[in-house]
Amino acid sequence: MPVKFIQHGGLWTAEVTPPHGQWHSPQPSVIGRLLEALRSEGLRETDIDEGLREVTKALQEAADIKRQKYWDDEILPKVKAALAGTYEVPPQPPFTEAWLAYTLFDMMEPLVPLRDVVDTADALNHATPNADEIAWAFLMMMRRGWLVEKDDLFGLTDEGRHAIRDIVGEAGMYDQMKRLEDWTQQHSPRRDI
Repeated sequence: MPVKFIQHGGLWTAEVTPPHGQWHSPQPSVIGRLLEALRSEGLRETDIDEGLREVTKALQEAADIKRQKYWDDEILPKVKAALAGTYEVPPQPPFTEAWLAYTLFDMMEPLVPLRDVVDTADALNHATPNADEIAWAFLMMMRRGWLVEKDDLFGLTDEGRHAIRDIVGEAGMYDQMKRLEDWTQQHSPRRDI
């Protein structure tokens, strides 16, 4: 890679290595000025773009690791404690159960990690559920006999998948979630679990 970008807080430096030249930015600067400096040194756009792709990939991987650690260390234990009955979850709005039940219904894999549930929930509703929302919804689904929990993976039971399919019928996604929300409000989950 001819150009290596290095982040310093909100600023950046760059290094150009042989055989493409030998240059490094004299001080950290905003990315726009740094790109201008690289161009003025005669670097090709393809070389600059390759360096930007590499740093973007590395930053994304670091963010993914940090995010996974957050879900594994902060959120998952709270969800599992609620399902085990050792954490009392405050009640959440009725839409929460429908949203997360529909999320599991929409997923192709039978069991998925919590992070995938959150990513899909975000894609469906353009919001990220918090730990209490997830824990409460999963607890409601567990009381209905709809939730499967195995190790750190979650999914729907066959009964849950069939029930949701019957409830939501044929419609657009938002209409289906609304039908599921209406149904969950009219049918309380069992309390004996």
